[in-house]
Parts: sequence; C-alpha cells; structure tokens
Amino acid sequence: MARVVTGKSSSKSMSQVEPAGWTRCEARDGDGSIVCHRQALVDRWSVYTLAEVDPVKKLLTEFIGTFFLVFTVGMAVASGSPIAILAIGASLMIMVYMGGHISGGHYNPAVSTAALLAKKMEPKDYLPYVATQIVAGIVAGFASAWVSGKPVPVAPGAGIRMDQALLNEALYTFALCLVVLNVACSKRTAGNSYYGLAIGFTIVVAAYAGGWVSGGAYNPAVGIGPTVSYAVLSGGSFSKVWLYVVGPIIGACLAAAVFNVQERDIVGADD
Repeated sequence: MARVVTGKSSSKSMSQVEPAGWTRCEARDGDGSIVCHRQALVDRWSVYTLAEVDPVKKLLTEFIGTFFLVFTVGMAVASGSPIAILAIGASLMIMVYMGGHISGGHYNPAVSTAALLAKKMEPKDYLPYVATQIVAGIVAGFASAWVSGKPVPVAPGAGIRMDQALLNEALYTFALCLVVLNVACSKRTAGNSYYGLAIGFTIVVAAYAGGWVSGGAYNPAVGIGPTVSYAVLSGGSFSKVWLYVVGPIIGACLAAAVFNVQERDIVGADD
C-alpha cells in the first residue's frame, strides 16, 4: 500500500514531519515539499498476516510442506548421491516459498517453537502445528521407505558421543531458527524475496558441516519420522530419537532469545 502526503519542509527535518507509521519521506526538488510514502511493513509470518487464514488451510500447508521435506530427506539419502544435501535444502526452500504466506511455512517443530517464543505465532496454533508436522514426518518416513525400498535411519556418526551430537543439533538448529526469524519475521527485512533461499541454504550448510556428527536432522519431524519407519520396518531402535527433539528445541529457545534482543530497539517490533 502506498499513500502520499506533501508539506513544506521549511526549517523542519523530514524526520520531524514524517507521520507516525510512515516508512519513508523524501524531499521534492524545486518546491521544497516533502513526500511521504506509506507501505505495509508487516512480518511475513506475523500473527497478523496469518491470523485470518483458515486454520485448516494452515495445517494442510504445514502437512504438505513437512511431508515433502522429510520425503526428500529419505529419498535423497537412500539414493546415495553425493549431492543429496542440495536436494534436501532445495526442497525446504521451495516448500517455504509454497506455503510461507499461508501457514508461515515452518515445517519444523523447532521453528514453530522459536516463532512462538518470539511472539510471531499465535499460541493457539502451536500444538496443532507441532502435531501436524510430526504426523507428516512419520507418514513421509514410511512413504520414502516404500518408494525407495530402503528405510533410512537418522543417527549420529560412528564414534560420536551423545554430547557432541546434541550440541551439533542445538547449534545448527539455533542458526536455522535465527535465520528464519530474521529473514521472515523482522520488520527490517519485511517484503524481501530471498527468505526461502536463506532458509534452504542454512540447511545445506548445516547438513554438509554437521550432518556427519549427529545425522543432521535439525528438526524433530525429520528426526522422528524416519526413526519410526526404520524401527517398524527394519527393527531399528528409538534410543537416540531424543537427540532430535531436545537438541533442536534448545536451539530454538536460544534463537528466540537472541532475536528478541536484536529486535528490542525496533518501534512496533511486537505489534
């Protein structure tokens, strides 16, 4: 939305004449007047941009996005391709672009946790989102195992201690959630078109750098879904699934705390 008002600048600075809530004022050449442009600066995933969306549409979008993310994880890992990680990051990117304007495109209980703690999500949506994401992850785990014929476990690398795996999951989930909050929820970056790229490539970096340590879930839905399908179909264990819940939630909480500090000086950041 844009609207223009004019007024003589005389001895007043543009900041003095700028109406409250207006985003940019410019001095016109020649006549000394000032033009102010008002634009709708809303968080891409704020409670206000998403509040009026039908809850069924939100949950359907979260299910689809999470399903294709976890399905791609299973298929890409089963393929043994050396660039499987790029497919996983790209799947997250395209699903974020697909559903960000409907549900926020979380597809990750850790991201939903960070959004809740940063006041960028309605509290009543939190548990339905998380439940939908977990169910979608489990369904996708079975679907990828059926299609590929290779149930894929998520597990730490050989010789990796549990504390190392936990810290890796927490750190890279922290990075993911902090990127999400800054590119999709901050008023400083409102209206950008790169948010999906930034989010997708955060996963690419995290998976390449730390996947060999913890298994590289950074998402409880990714950790739980394939673990359940592998346990049911191949007799795998649930003994390490807690890593992919506790680590990402720790990272999400830290990211929300840092984001709240980063946004503290922004007028209307909590609006």
